[in-house]
Parts: sequence; C-alpha cells; structure tokens
Amino acid sequence: MVVASACTQQKTPTLVFEDDFTGTALDTRHWAVYDGYQASSGETWSAAAWTVAGGILTGSTGGDGAIPGIAHTTDQTYGIWEVSARFDAPADPQVNSVFLLWPEDDAGWPAAGELDFTENYDPTRQMTSGFVHHGARNDQTSAMTKVDMTQWHVYSVAWSPTAITYSIDGRAWFSDTDRFHIPTGPMHLTLQQNNNAPVKAGRIPTSFQVDWVRMYAV
Repeated sequence: MVVASACTQQKTPTLVFEDDFTGTALDTRHWAVYDGYQASSGETWSAAAWTVAGGILTGSTGGDGAIPGIAHTTDQTYGIWEVSARFDAPADPQVNSVFLLWPEDDAGWPAAGELDFTENYDPTRQMTSGFVHHGARNDQTSAMTKVDMTQWHVYSVAWSPTAITYSIDGRAWFSDTDRFHIPTGPMHLTLQQNNNAPVKAGRIPTSFQVDWVRMYAV
C-alpha cells in the first residue's frame, strides 16, 4: 500500500485531522453523510451506500442509482488534504467518482471555488482528471494524468494563497498559480460519486475504497 505524501514537499505542515476508518461505521462527529433526494442535481444519495469494515471505507453505487457522498464537518482556509484510495474497475461509464474541496459558503458557488483533485470518467480507471472551478461563470482549468487507479495511491491537494497543486503519491501533476483562480474562503473535503446520465437498468456496480484521510494546516 502506498504511503507517499504530498507533505514531503511542504515545510512544517501540522496534522489537524486523520481518520483510519476503524470500527464499523463512519464517525458522524467528523463526517456528514448525504441521504435523500437532491432536487438541484436530480440524484438520490444513500447512507446505505457506505460501509466501514477492516479499516476500509467503501462507497458504492448499485443498480438502483443511489449514490454515496460524505462531507467533512471541518472547513479550513489553505492546507493539504490527502486520501489513500483505490477504485474498482470496470466502472459504470455513467458514474464518476470525485474527491474535492467544496466551499463553506455553499450559496457562493461557483465564485467561491471548487477544487476537484481527482475526478474519474474512465471506466477502466486508468486515468484521472483534475479541475479548478472559479469565477461567477463557473470557468475551469483542468488537466488529466495516467494512473492505474485500481491500485492504492495517495491523492492530494495542496492549497495556498499562491498555488493549487494536485499530486499522486507526492508527485505533482497539476498546478494553477493564477491568483484569480485561487479560493480565499474556507473549504471542506468531500468524497462522492455522481451520476452522469439518467439511471438505466443493468448498471454496473461501481465502488471505491478509502484506507485513510489526513488534513494538514500549513
């Protein structure tokens, strides 16, 4: 299992949160679990789409179209967020998994920003995309990189007043240094799947596993 960290490239990061997913359920002191229908996206979120066992958190989308989503309950301005994860393949082409930072000012989106540091549209899970949403028109900068996501890797975002950097196993593969693109308000980590199209019969079950999550102040 890969343990490389984006923090090897940073100075004096301070660990402020970690979760190794011990026990048999999510710790709701730290995670808000999506459950119910969301009219804005037309998606149904289900707490039952999550399981915790053997130190692993699993999020799964089944044939009924219900999808998993959780948000960390702590917002922070600037820092490093790391997620050790792997993704099952083949995945349903209508389901994408995404790890992102979402603004505390929910109503201020998109101007408040959104940092998608791994977003997966390839059903074979052999590449990932990254996006920085910015501005009132929801403008975006983006990139893609090849990686075998069926293996364990550490996906991370480092966010500072001067740069946004996405890394895999401590290797940076995307950076945006345009100050007009960099959020300035607090954000929180979100792990979820999304439906890219209306739910159809015969959907392929699509899952990902998370070994641990860490959050640092810098």
